[in-house]
Amino acid sequence: MDKSFSLEKVAGQESDYHTQIMSVINAIERRIRVVNPDEDKELFRVVHEKKRVDARRESAEYEPIRKDILETFGVPNESSHVYIYDAHRGTFDASVEQRAIRCFVVVYDTIKHQGFYGEGRTIHNMLLNKIVDLITEEHADISEDAIYDGMDMNPPRFVFVKGFMSNDGFKNLPERYRAEQERPLVNEAGEKIVTAEGWFISGNNIEGVGSNETIDTTDK
Repeated sequence: MDKSFSLEKVAGQESDYHTQIMSVINAIERRIRVVNPDEDKELFRVVHEKKRVDARRESAEYEPIRKDILETFGVPNESSHVYIYDAHRGTFDASVEQRAIRCFVVVYDTIKHQGFYGEGRTIHNMLLNKIVDLITEEHADISEDAIYDGMDMNPPRFVFVKGFMSNDGFKNLPERYRAEQERPLVNEAGEKIVTAEGWFISGNNIEGVGSNETIDTTDK
């Protein structure tokens, strides 16, 4: 398989980090293994804390941040490619208890040049499972096993990126815990790519290509 692919259709016209992230994805030069953090009960509590939120109203409030992430990774803003977790799930409550920190997952098919996206106050693995469903619904020729196997290829057929998002400057995530969670991509000069204030990357499988490292999509 050709090691390079392109996201030229969404070339970073809006911001420099768009351009840098796409450059890294196009090159697929290195892969980071998404490792479990050291046991830290306080970190686990902060990341998985519950709070009551009006998820439906909040979904609209997060549209600018979502749009930025979609554009960065070349994901069309369509229901066939985007899944938004609805914590209400049929209830009529104004707010429901859910994860305190909102997260996102992106999966990009390097063969078909298509991106898929999941978002919500839930665990990353749940969003990943929903994205896999979107891909298999969109393409009958791609099985669930093929997607997960494709993430572990070297270079990967399916690029996996996960992260967190916030519309209040991550006030619920103390800076020292953010430092433990954040796994930014690096550009060709080895410099960390800083994204917009409202989101950051906490894991991916596109750095370290050429190594024998594996992907761990365990939620953090």
